[in-house]
Amino acid sequence: MMPSCQIILVFLVSIFSVELVRVGGYTCNEARCHPGGPAIRFPFYLKTQNSRCGYPGYQPICDHLNQTIIRLPHLGDLVVDYINYDTQLLLVRDPEGCLPRKLLSLSLDGSPFTALYNINFTILRCPQEVAASLLDVSIIWCLSDDLTVVATATTDPFVGPYMSIEVCSVWTANVPVVSPQSISVSQSIWLKWDMEYCRSCQSKGGRCRRKDYSATELECYGIKRGISRASKCVILAGVVVPWFLFLLGVAFYMTSKVQRRITTLAVPPNTPTPPADVANVEEQVGRATTHGAPRTRLAIIRGIDSPTLESYPKTRLDGLVPRLDHDVCAICLSEYQSQEMIRSIPVCGHYFHDCCIDPWLKRNGACPVCRAHK
Repeated sequence: MMPSCQIILVFLVSIFSVELVRVGGYTCNEARCHPGGPAIRFPFYLKTQNSRCGYPGYQPICDHLNQTIIRLPHLGDLVVDYINYDTQLLLVRDPEGCLPRKLLSLSLDGSPFTALYNINFTILRCPQEVAASLLDVSIIWCLSDDLTVVATATTDPFVGPYMSIEVCSVWTANVPVVSPQSISVSQSIWLKWDMEYCRSCQSKGGRCRRKDYSATELECYGIKRGISRASKCVILAGVVVPWFLFLLGVAFYMTSKVQRRITTLAVPPNTPTPPADVANVEEQVGRATTHGAPRTRLAIIRGIDSPTLESYPKTRLDGLVPRLDHDVCAICLSEYQSQEMIRSIPVCGHYFHDCCIDPWLKRNGACPVCRAHK
Protein backbone atom coordinates (compact mmCIF):
# COMPACT_ATOMS: atom_id res chain seq x y z
CA MET A 1 0.00 0.00 0.00
CA MET A 2 2.86 2.39 0.69
CA PRO A 3 4.13 2.55 -2.92
CA SER A 4 0.59 3.35 -4.09
CA CYS A 5 0.30 6.15 -1.54
CA GLN A 6 3.62 7.55 -2.68
CA ILE A 7 2.49 7.49 -6.32
CA ILE A 8 -0.73 9.31 -5.43
CA LEU A 9 1.22 11.93 -3.47
CA VAL A 10 3.63 12.51 -6.36
CA PHE A 11 0.80 13.00 -8.86
CA LEU A 12 -1.14 15.32 -6.58
CA VAL A 13 1.92 17.48 -6.05
CA SER A 14 2.75 17.54 -9.78
CA ILE A 15 -0.79 18.48 -10.83
CA PHE A 16 -1.67 21.08 -8.22
CA SER A 17 1.68 22.72 -7.51
CA VAL A 18 2.20 26.36 -8.43
CA GLU A 19 4.82 26.71 -11.13
CA LEU A 20 7.34 29.54 -11.24
CA VAL A 21 8.92 30.05 -14.66
CA ARG A 22 12.44 31.37 -14.80
CA VAL A 23 13.56 33.57 -17.67
CA GLY A 24 17.28 34.18 -17.90
CA GLY A 25 17.70 34.16 -14.12
CA TYR A 26 14.48 36.13 -13.46
CA THR A 27 11.23 34.68 -12.18
CA CYS A 28 8.20 35.45 -14.35
CA ASN A 29 5.33 34.58 -12.07
CA GLU A 30 1.79 35.89 -12.24
CA ALA A 31 1.07 39.19 -10.53
CA ARG A 32 -2.13 40.83 -9.33
CA CYS A 33 -2.99 44.31 -8.15
CA HIS A 34 -5.56 42.81 -5.78
CA PRO A 35 -6.09 39.20 -4.66
CA GLY A 36 -9.42 39.17 -6.48
CA GLY A 37 -8.16 41.05 -9.54
CA PRO A 38 -7.19 39.62 -12.92
CA ALA A 39 -3.91 37.72 -13.25
CA ILE A 40 -1.17 39.72 -14.98
CA ARG A 41 1.22 37.74 -17.18
CA PHE A 42 2.57 37.84 -20.72
CA PRO A 43 1.93 39.92 -22.74
CA PHE A 44 1.04 42.11 -19.73
CA TYR A 45 3.61 42.98 -17.10
CA LEU A 46 4.02 45.46 -14.24
CA LYS A 47 6.91 47.87 -13.79
CA THR A 48 8.14 45.75 -10.91
CA GLN A 49 8.62 42.77 -13.22
CA ASN A 50 11.38 41.99 -15.66
CA SER A 51 10.48 43.66 -18.99
CA ARG A 52 11.24 40.42 -20.81
CA CYS A 53 8.21 38.93 -19.06
CA GLY A 54 5.89 41.22 -21.10
CA TYR A 55 5.48 42.92 -24.45
CA PRO A 56 5.74 46.65 -25.30
CA GLY A 57 2.36 48.40 -25.09
CA TYR A 58 0.92 45.90 -22.62
CA GLN A 59 1.97 47.46 -19.32
CA PRO A 60 -0.90 48.01 -16.85
CA ILE A 61 -0.50 49.77 -13.52
CA CYS A 62 -2.04 49.36 -10.08
CA ASP A 63 -3.83 52.49 -8.83
CA HIS A 64 -4.38 53.64 -5.24
CA LEU A 65 -7.51 51.45 -5.01
CA ASN A 66 -5.53 48.39 -6.12
CA GLN A 67 -7.44 48.31 -9.41
CA THR A 68 -5.74 47.07 -12.56
CA ILE A 69 -5.50 50.07 -14.89
CA ILE A 70 -4.53 50.03 -18.56
CA ARG A 71 -3.72 53.35 -20.23
CA LEU A 72 -4.66 53.77 -23.90
CA PRO A 73 -3.44 56.69 -26.08
CA HIS A 74 -6.85 58.24 -26.92
CA LEU A 75 -9.07 56.74 -24.22
CA GLY A 76 -7.00 57.41 -21.13
CA ASP A 77 -7.23 55.12 -18.13
CA LEU A 78 -9.56 52.11 -18.11
CA VAL A 79 -10.15 49.60 -15.31
CA VAL A 80 -9.47 45.98 -16.31
CA ASP A 81 -11.98 43.67 -14.62
CA TYR A 82 -11.17 40.43 -16.41
CA ILE A 83 -8.52 38.96 -18.74
CA ASN A 84 -8.94 35.75 -20.74
CA TYR A 85 -5.58 34.61 -22.10
CA ASP A 86 -7.04 31.71 -24.09
CA THR A 87 -9.33 33.94 -26.18
CA GLN A 88 -7.10 37.03 -25.76
CA LEU A 89 -9.88 39.28 -24.43
CA LEU A 90 -10.10 41.80 -21.61
CA LEU A 91 -13.17 43.46 -20.11
CA VAL A 92 -12.68 47.16 -19.34
CA ARG A 93 -14.75 50.00 -17.89
CA ASP A 94 -14.32 53.68 -17.05
CA PRO A 95 -12.96 54.32 -13.52
CA GLU A 96 -15.29 57.35 -13.29
CA GLY A 97 -18.36 55.31 -14.25
CA CYS A 98 -19.14 57.04 -17.57
CA LEU A 99 -17.60 54.97 -20.35
CA PRO A 100 -19.95 56.46 -23.02
CA ARG A 101 -18.12 59.79 -22.66
CA LYS A 102 -15.02 58.09 -24.03
CA LEU A 103 -16.74 55.72 -26.44
CA LEU A 104 -18.57 58.42 -28.41
CA SER A 105 -15.20 59.74 -29.53
CA LEU A 106 -13.42 56.41 -29.44
CA SER A 107 -10.14 55.90 -31.19
CA LEU A 108 -7.99 52.86 -30.54
CA ASP A 109 -5.27 54.09 -32.86
CA GLY A 110 -1.83 53.60 -31.40
CA SER A 111 -2.95 50.77 -29.08
CA PRO A 112 -2.59 47.02 -29.61
CA PHE A 113 -6.30 46.49 -28.95
CA THR A 114 -9.48 46.48 -31.04
CA ALA A 115 -13.11 46.36 -29.94
CA LEU A 116 -14.73 42.92 -30.05
CA TYR A 117 -18.24 44.20 -30.89
CA ASN A 118 -19.39 47.43 -32.56
CA ILE A 119 -22.89 48.79 -33.30
CA ASN A 120 -23.97 51.86 -35.26
CA PHE A 121 -25.96 54.23 -33.02
CA THR A 122 -27.82 57.46 -33.63
CA ILE A 123 -26.77 59.99 -30.98
CA LEU A 124 -29.31 62.64 -29.88
CA ARG A 125 -28.64 65.78 -27.85
CA CYS A 126 -31.93 67.50 -27.02
CA PRO A 127 -33.26 70.16 -24.62
CA GLN A 128 -34.81 68.87 -21.41
CA GLU A 129 -38.28 70.16 -22.36
CA VAL A 130 -38.52 67.67 -25.25
CA ALA A 131 -37.18 64.72 -23.26
CA ALA A 132 -40.69 63.35 -22.77
CA SER A 133 -41.09 62.99 -26.55
CA LEU A 134 -38.03 60.79 -26.91
CA LEU A 135 -39.42 57.38 -27.75
CA ASP A 136 -37.50 54.13 -28.26
CA VAL A 137 -34.24 55.68 -27.14
CA SER A 138 -31.84 55.02 -24.25
CA ILE A 139 -30.84 58.08 -22.23
CA ILE A 140 -27.19 58.35 -21.20
CA TRP A 141 -27.62 59.89 -17.78
CA CYS A 142 -23.95 60.51 -17.10
CA LEU A 143 -23.81 62.76 -20.19
CA SER A 144 -27.11 64.56 -19.50
CA ASP A 145 -27.63 67.59 -17.24
CA ASP A 146 -30.38 70.00 -16.20
CA LEU A 147 -30.49 71.60 -19.66
CA THR A 148 -29.85 68.83 -22.16
CA VAL A 149 -30.47 65.13 -22.54
CA VAL A 150 -28.13 62.82 -24.43
CA ALA A 151 -29.67 59.60 -25.74
CA THR A 152 -28.92 56.85 -28.22
CA ALA A 153 -31.00 54.78 -30.57
CA THR A 154 -30.11 52.06 -33.00
CA THR A 155 -29.59 53.68 -36.40
CA ASP A 156 -32.85 54.22 -38.30
CA PRO A 157 -33.24 56.38 -41.45
CA PHE A 158 -36.35 58.00 -39.93
CA VAL A 159 -34.83 59.01 -36.60
CA GLY A 160 -32.68 61.86 -37.89
CA PRO A 161 -35.39 63.83 -39.76
CA TYR A 162 -37.90 63.30 -36.95
CA MET A 163 -35.60 64.49 -34.19
CA SER A 164 -34.43 67.51 -36.22
CA ILE A 165 -37.97 68.86 -35.91
CA GLU A 166 -37.52 68.71 -32.13
CA VAL A 167 -34.41 70.94 -32.33
CA CYS A 168 -32.11 68.10 -31.38
CA SER A 169 -28.57 67.61 -32.55
CA VAL A 170 -28.36 64.27 -34.31
CA TRP A 171 -25.39 62.31 -35.54
CA THR A 172 -24.35 58.69 -35.96
CA ALA A 173 -21.36 56.83 -34.57
CA ASN A 174 -19.96 53.33 -34.64
CA VAL A 175 -19.63 52.53 -30.92
CA PRO A 176 -18.03 49.53 -29.14
CA VAL A 177 -20.50 47.56 -27.00
CA VAL A 178 -20.29 44.67 -24.57
CA SER A 179 -22.61 42.43 -26.62
CA PRO A 180 -23.87 42.33 -30.21
CA GLN A 181 -27.42 42.44 -28.77
CA SER A 182 -26.83 45.72 -26.90
CA ILE A 183 -29.50 48.39 -27.44
CA SER A 184 -27.57 51.23 -25.80
CA VAL A 185 -24.00 52.35 -25.19
CA SER A 186 -22.42 50.00 -22.64
CA GLN A 187 -20.65 50.80 -19.40
CA SER A 188 -18.15 47.99 -20.12
CA ILE A 189 -16.66 46.73 -23.39
CA TRP A 190 -14.52 43.84 -24.57
CA LEU A 191 -11.14 44.62 -26.10
CA LYS A 192 -9.09 42.00 -27.88
CA TRP A 193 -5.48 41.60 -28.85
CA ASP A 194 -4.10 39.25 -31.48
CA MET A 195 -1.03 37.10 -30.86
CA GLU A 196 -1.79 33.90 -32.72
CA TYR A 197 1.58 32.40 -31.85
CA CYS A 198 0.89 32.84 -28.13
CA ARG A 199 -2.64 31.45 -28.47
CA SER A 200 -1.22 28.31 -30.08
CA CYS A 201 1.54 28.11 -27.48
CA GLN A 202 -0.92 28.34 -24.59
CA SER A 203 -3.17 25.67 -26.09
CA LYS A 204 -0.20 23.29 -25.82
CA GLY A 205 0.32 24.11 -22.15
CA GLY A 206 3.19 26.58 -22.67
CA ARG A 207 3.64 30.32 -22.36
CA CYS A 208 5.05 33.08 -24.51
CA ARG A 209 8.02 35.35 -23.90
CA ARG A 210 10.36 37.54 -25.86
CA LYS A 211 13.56 35.90 -26.98
CA ASP A 212 15.63 38.76 -25.58
CA TYR A 213 15.16 42.25 -24.16
CA SER A 214 15.30 44.19 -27.41
CA ALA A 215 13.63 41.82 -29.89
CA THR A 216 9.90 41.56 -30.51
CA GLU A 217 10.28 37.98 -31.69
CA LEU A 218 8.47 35.51 -29.48
CA GLU A 219 9.24 32.03 -28.27
CA CYS A 220 7.16 29.37 -26.55
CA TYR A 221 8.46 27.80 -23.37
CA GLY A 222 7.26 25.62 -20.50
CA ILE A 223 5.64 22.88 -22.61
CA LYS A 224 5.88 19.68 -20.60
CA ARG A 225 7.49 16.90 -22.55
CA GLY A 226 6.58 14.14 -20.09
CA ILE A 227 3.17 12.82 -19.19
CA SER A 228 0.40 15.28 -19.98
CA ARG A 229 -1.89 16.58 -17.28
CA ALA A 230 -4.80 14.60 -18.71
CA SER A 231 -2.72 11.41 -18.60
CA LYS A 232 -1.77 12.12 -15.00
CA CYS A 233 -5.43 12.48 -14.11
CA VAL A 234 -6.20 9.17 -15.80
CA ILE A 235 -3.36 7.41 -13.97
CA LEU A 236 -4.40 9.00 -10.68
CA ALA A 237 -7.97 7.81 -11.21
CA GLY A 238 -6.68 4.34 -12.07
CA VAL A 239 -4.86 4.20 -8.73
CA VAL A 240 -7.47 5.85 -6.50
CA VAL A 241 -10.68 4.31 -7.88
CA PRO A 242 -9.68 0.63 -7.35
CA TRP A 243 -8.62 1.36 -3.78
CA PHE A 244 -11.88 3.21 -3.17
CA LEU A 245 -13.93 0.31 -4.57
CA PHE A 246 -11.92 -2.17 -2.50
CA LEU A 247 -12.51 -0.25 0.72
CA LEU A 248 -16.18 0.15 -0.19
CA GLY A 249 -16.46 -3.62 -0.70
CA VAL A 250 -14.75 -4.32 2.64
CA ALA A 251 -17.12 -1.92 4.40
CA PHE A 252 -20.14 -3.55 2.75
CA TYR A 253 -18.93 -7.03 3.66
CA MET A 254 -18.30 -6.10 7.31
CA THR A 255 -21.71 -4.40 7.56
CA SER A 256 -23.48 -7.46 6.15
CA LYS A 257 -21.56 -9.74 8.49
CA VAL A 258 -22.49 -7.69 11.53
CA GLN A 259 -26.16 -7.60 10.49
CA ARG A 260 -26.20 -11.40 10.03
CA ARG A 261 -24.62 -11.81 13.45
CA ILE A 262 -27.24 -9.57 15.06
CA THR A 263 -30.05 -11.50 13.33
CA THR A 264 -28.61 -14.83 14.52
CA LEU A 265 -28.42 -13.65 18.11
CA ALA A 266 -32.02 -12.40 17.93
CA VAL A 267 -33.46 -15.86 16.96
CA PRO A 268 -34.68 -17.85 20.04
CA PRO A 269 -32.97 -21.18 20.76
CA ASN A 270 -34.33 -24.35 19.16
CA THR A 271 -36.16 -22.37 16.45
CA PRO A 272 -36.47 -24.63 13.39
CA THR A 273 -34.72 -23.44 10.30
CA PRO A 274 -37.21 -22.37 7.61
CA PRO A 275 -37.01 -24.07 4.20
CA ALA A 276 -34.90 -22.44 1.51
CA ASP A 277 -37.96 -21.55 -0.53
CA VAL A 278 -39.98 -20.22 2.38
CA ALA A 279 -40.69 -17.08 0.34
CA ASN A 280 -42.78 -19.23 -2.00
CA VAL A 281 -44.94 -20.75 0.72
CA GLU A 282 -48.38 -19.33 0.07
CA GLU A 283 -51.14 -21.10 2.01
CA GLN A 284 -51.88 -23.71 4.56
CA VAL A 285 -53.40 -26.82 3.02
CA GLY A 286 -54.00 -28.96 6.07
CA ARG A 287 -52.71 -30.07 9.37
CA ALA A 288 -50.88 -33.20 10.43
CA THR A 289 -50.04 -34.60 13.83
CA THR A 290 -46.56 -35.63 14.92
CA HIS A 291 -46.20 -37.30 18.33
CA GLY A 292 -49.62 -36.00 19.27
CA ALA A 293 -48.82 -32.32 18.57
CA PRO A 294 -50.50 -30.45 15.71
CA ARG A 295 -48.20 -29.46 12.86
CA THR A 296 -48.97 -27.19 9.91
CA ARG A 297 -48.29 -28.67 6.50
CA LEU A 298 -47.63 -25.98 3.90
CA ALA A 299 -47.92 -26.19 0.14
CA ILE A 300 -45.00 -24.85 -1.89
CA ILE A 301 -46.17 -22.66 -4.76
CA ARG A 302 -43.82 -23.11 -7.71
CA GLY A 303 -43.47 -20.95 -10.80
CA ILE A 304 -45.37 -21.73 -13.97
CA ASP A 305 -43.88 -22.89 -17.23
CA SER A 306 -43.64 -20.77 -20.39
CA PRO A 307 -46.59 -22.38 -22.29
CA THR A 308 -48.89 -21.79 -19.33
CA LEU A 309 -47.63 -18.23 -18.97
CA GLU A 310 -48.27 -17.48 -22.63
CA SER A 311 -51.84 -18.73 -22.24
CA TYR A 312 -52.58 -15.90 -19.77
CA PRO A 313 -54.39 -13.00 -21.51
CA LYS A 314 -52.13 -10.22 -22.77
CA THR A 315 -53.56 -6.84 -23.86
CA ARG A 316 -52.20 -3.54 -25.21
CA LEU A 317 -53.73 -0.53 -23.42
CA ASP A 318 -55.55 1.95 -25.65
CA GLY A 319 -55.72 4.72 -23.05
CA LEU A 320 -58.10 3.17 -20.47
CA VAL A 321 -57.33 0.49 -17.90
CA PRO A 322 -59.82 -2.36 -17.40
CA ARG A 323 -60.56 -1.24 -13.83
CA LEU A 324 -60.41 2.40 -12.77
CA ASP A 325 -59.45 1.43 -9.22
CA HIS A 326 -56.47 -0.55 -10.52
CA ASP A 327 -54.42 2.01 -12.48
CA VAL A 328 -51.01 1.29 -10.91
CA CYS A 329 -48.88 -1.79 -11.42
CA ALA A 330 -48.53 -3.43 -7.99
CA ILE A 331 -45.03 -4.67 -8.83
CA CYS A 332 -43.23 -1.57 -10.18
CA LEU A 333 -45.71 0.94 -8.65
CA SER A 334 -45.88 2.86 -11.95
CA GLU A 335 -49.08 4.15 -13.50
CA TYR A 336 -50.22 2.36 -16.63
CA GLN A 337 -49.63 4.31 -19.84
CA SER A 338 -51.27 4.08 -23.24
CA GLN A 339 -49.79 1.46 -25.60
CA GLU A 340 -48.23 -0.52 -22.72
CA MET A 341 -48.74 -4.29 -22.62
CA ILE A 342 -50.47 -5.85 -19.60
CA ARG A 343 -51.04 -9.50 -18.67
CA SER A 344 -53.99 -10.72 -16.59
CA ILE A 345 -54.10 -13.68 -14.18
CA PRO A 346 -57.21 -15.69 -15.11
CA VAL A 347 -57.96 -17.06 -11.66
CA CYS A 348 -58.39 -13.63 -10.03
CA GLY A 349 -58.48 -11.08 -12.86
CA HIS A 350 -55.63 -8.93 -11.50
CA TYR A 351 -53.37 -7.49 -14.18
CA PHE A 352 -49.82 -6.10 -14.32
CA HIS A 353 -47.19 -4.92 -16.80
CA ASP A 354 -46.19 -7.98 -18.78
CA CYS A 355 -42.52 -7.16 -18.24
CA CYS A 356 -43.19 -7.13 -14.46
CA ILE A 357 -45.52 -10.11 -13.99
CA ASP A 358 -43.78 -12.57 -16.39
CA PRO A 359 -40.56 -12.91 -14.31
CA TRP A 360 -42.67 -13.10 -11.14
CA LEU A 361 -44.87 -15.94 -12.42
CA LYS A 362 -41.87 -17.93 -13.64
CA ARG A 363 -40.58 -17.96 -10.05
CA ASN A 364 -43.88 -17.88 -8.17
CA GLY A 365 -47.21 -18.98 -9.67
CA ALA A 366 -49.31 -16.98 -7.18
CA CYS A 367 -50.84 -13.55 -7.81
CA PRO A 368 -48.70 -10.84 -6.10
CA VAL A 369 -51.87 -9.08 -4.88
CA CYS A 370 -54.30 -11.76 -3.65
CA ARG A 371 -51.94 -14.80 -3.63
CA ALA A 372 -54.43 -16.76 -5.73
CA HIS A 373 -52.91 -19.43 -7.96
CA LYS A 374 -54.03 -21.81 -10.62
